[in-house]
Amino acid sequence: MGSTLTELRNLLARQIDYTDLTTTTDPSTTELNDYINKSVRKLVRRDKPQELRVATPATADITSGTNTATIPSTIFVPDQVYYKDNGGRWKQLRQLSVKHLIDRTSSGSFFDTNNQGNPEYYAIRSNTIIFDRYFSRTESAALKVYGLSIPTKLANNIVVNGDNEAAVVTVDTQTNGTISQSFTEAYTGNSSAKFVMDATIGTHSFDIELVASTKYNVSVWLYVPTATVSSVIVSSNNVTLGTVSAKDTWTNVTGNFTAVASDKLTVRYSGGSGSGLFWYTDDIEIIPGGSGYDDEVDLPIDYDMLITYESAVLFYQKDDDLENQLKYQALADQERAELKLSLSTNNQDLVQLDPYTFVGSTTNMSNPNLFFGP
Repeated sequence: MGSTLTELRNLLARQIDYTDLTTTTDPSTTELNDYINKSVRKLVRRDKPQELRVATPATADITSGTNTATIPSTIFVPDQVYYKDNGGRWKQLRQLSVKHLIDRTSSGSFFDTNNQGNPEYYAIRSNTIIFDRYFSRTESAALKVYGLSIPTKLANNIVVNGDNEAAVVTVDTQTNGTISQSFTEAYTGNSSAKFVMDATIGTHSFDIELVASTKYNVSVWLYVPTATVSSVIVSSNNVTLGTVSAKDTWTNVTGNFTAVASDKLTVRYSGGSGSGLFWYTDDIEIIPGGSGYDDEVDLPIDYDMLITYESAVLFYQKDDDLENQLKYQALADQERAELKLSLSTNNQDLVQLDPYTFVGSTTNMSNPNLFFGP
């Protein structure tokens, strides 16, 4: 959807005149990447961007004799909670702070487990939803929770030219065949990697080496033409991620695993000889961090500068550089205000009043300036 981690790192580096952009082992742990990831989470929690609002509610269970439920693991910040009451009817609950929740029910009732029935209010504390009454039954999926999805953790794609646009993907070994850039088929962009097999009997493959004990999140797109190989396999030394046998269509193979010693990602055909037979590969991603990691931010490019400015604030906090902290916080606040005005998906807090909102279309106001100014 949005910019890659590398693009955001470069934006941040230019802002703060940071010259060391090298990455080692898992790039998600390097300094600038850490600031960017923290800034994205802070932005999502504070600004609640429309792009991360879930369209389908997550569910949660209730247990008799308790007044709490765990926030579903897919929800980062809940904003609406619906409850199926004892009569089977769904109703929306209203959110309060924990203090107001206790005050509303009185502390005596709030801590009394006999105060059972259908709740009307809830509060959020840590990863828990707290209700104003204790449940009188146990039921799965009795809660539906809307909110913000968890922002993807960013790490760099370690594959060089994985999109095959500037050049063909860089691989470490080619076995019984040759890989080259092709403009015949492409999943995205204009080109892909074409692997042409030779006459040797055995495995025909290309490999990308991995770092032992590192978790990886992998995505590979494959296109197997008709009248060529029967299937192509994507695997590591100890995990088969998927086999593609569908013909004349792009198929995605994904998975995550922890690399073992001397591990590598392999795209291969093991059906014997096949001189001149071929398949296509595109958009190869190998991202350190495992499940939940990607190299592309969940937000559109409109948010790039806000992420950059917020990351710069964190960068200068480590040196107690108050002048630059204030400078970039001011830039972030200005960028945030402009985003709320310019992005139609994010201006839900901006209410334009109809002049007849309070008085109706047939009522005269003796002093309309009271509401709308001169």
